[in-house]
Amino acid sequence: MKKILETPFYTIFHDDKNSINMIRWTSKILIIKEDDYKTGIIEAFRKVNETPAQYLIIDNTDAVYPITETLQDWIVENVFPLNKHYKKIVYIYPKDFLTSMNIEEIVKKLSQTGNSQKRHLTGSVEEAVEWLLS
Repeated sequence: MKKILETPFYTIFHDDKNSINMIRWTSKILIIKEDDYKTGIIEAFRKVNETPAQYLIIDNTDAVYPITETLQDWIVENVFPLNKHYKKIVYIYPKDFLTSMNIEEIVKKLSQTGNSQKRHLTGSVEEAVEWLLS
């Protein structure tokens, strides 16, 4: 994958051959306040969506951020409408157990919105690409 943009909090990649965008969160996201997190996550998804693709990988491997239930609801309502155009989205589990549980809860809430978009949780980029292309 080709690196498109790198910030202290995330890096965006694109695989033109397979029409995949990927956003990889860093552990530095832990140090920001919730309002800055909200602004940053919206900015990150707007940036990743500047490059057209059919599929999206959200790599949370190094992400460590306490995502409260209120923040989970905010993400479902405000962030994921920005990603409706993707055919499939894959979430890579964080190493951090609590963050992992929060991501699972977000994916569960997204599945309850009635959106027909396919979503999947996995453990690595390789597994994510394999699932996307299956």
